[in-house]
Amino acid sequence: MECFLTELGKTLADKLINGVIEKSRYIFCFNSIAKEFEEEKIKLEAERITMRQRFKVATAKGRDIQSNAECWETRANKLIQENTETNQSCFFK
Repeated sequence: MECFLTELGKTLADKLINGVIEKSRYIFCFNSIAKEFEEEKIKLEAERITMRQRFKVATAKGRDIQSNAECWETRANKLIQENTETNQSCFFK
């Protein structure tokens, strides 16, 4: 019985430690993640502008824009509007 409880304790401890490590990555690496996100937002904005121009050309020619393209544009706009600025005073009060 003790062996079972020991193994269970090891398993739970491993899961807890791995979970803490996984979650703490976001705390300690947030600035790096936010920087990467900002760089990708710039690329996405350029692609959104290109797609918007293609949409205008297509509609000018009387073509319909597929709903998945419009959905992509909506999602892209939401991502571009995301604010990744941090209030660092909450960590360093």
